[in-house]
Amino acid sequence: MFPFQQNLDEFLAQISSNLPYQEDFGTDFQYLIYGQESLHGICNQTISVDEIQKHKILASSNASDHSGNIIRDDEKKMARKEIERRRRKQLSSLNDSLRNLLPRELIKGKRSISDHLNEAEKYIKHLSSDIQELSAKRDKLKKLFNSSTFEQGTEISGHNLLDCAKVRPILGGVEIVVIGGCGEEGILLSRVLEALLEEGFDAVGYFSTQKDERRYTNIQCQANDRNCIDSDGLQTKLNDVISLSSYVDF
Repeated sequence: MFPFQQNLDEFLAQISSNLPYQEDFGTDFQYLIYGQESLHGICNQTISVDEIQKHKILASSNASDHSGNIIRDDEKKMARKEIERRRRKQLSSLNDSLRNLLPRELIKGKRSISDHLNEAEKYIKHLSSDIQELSAKRDKLKKLFNSSTFEQGTEISGHNLLDCAKVRPILGGVEIVVIGGCGEEGILLSRVLEALLEEGFDAVGYFSTQKDERRYTNIQCQANDRNCIDSDGLQTKLNDVISLSSYVDF
């Protein structure tokens, strides 16, 4: 024990022996003195400058990280918005192109993209069916051309082998394109017009062009009954008429 501490204990013992309530007083007095010394020691402690700087740097770093995270989140949101804007713009442009390719009467009164896609699907299926039908007729005529019937004298006009009619609906009627040779255009068209009259159509427009020894005749017709227009049935009948017109004796 240190000399100062020993002298202090002896001094306290002497005082407590001469006072009433010596046990409680001595204990309280010692606590008061030692407690003050402990408090004085704590107050005299100092925090180093390095520790203060570390706390400042750590707080600044945390604030910078938080600010950086907010900026990155904002940049991601802006990037997503820009991507979505470009996607919508591209989709609108593609829909405009599709709408321009479809016949007007098919999309009349229909504004939504889903309606346009449905009509485009139907139109593509219709064209595909027409192509298959015309291909079948072509193959059939090729077989007839090489058959024994042809060898026995049934004459098939060579430039009519691929004659056909294409029908598509228009507002209030149909538009017909007849593809044929240049030789018997008058006979072919007269029979086509007769078939149109039988089906209740009146021809209101006509023009013809020639390319590569083929003649393309465009006929626009109005229907007497617009509620009963059967484009597919009319096309089938006209192609049958054209096929029968190929078997002629001139």
